[in-house]
Amino acid sequence: MWSLMPILKIDDIAPDGARIVIDWDNMGIGYSIFIPCLESEQALKQVKVVTDRKGFEIVSKQEVHDSKIGLRIWRIA
Repeated sequence: MWSLMPILKIDDIAPDGARIVIDWDNMGIGYSIFIPCLESEQALKQVKVVTDRKGFEIVSKQEVHDSKIGLRIWRIA
């Protein structure tokens, strides 16, 4: 049986089932990213796994950007 889940690399996330690649290594302090998704809580859980491993401190907020709902994440340290 075939799985519809994407193959994820260690720093990828997939809160709604579609692979999202974020360039974490170039995310400096004060930068923000918007992750379009319906499952914001799942996105935050997956983001926390990556950012904890990288030693990033983040804050997040669910928001609408360009008519798309999702999660905005800021790196604060």
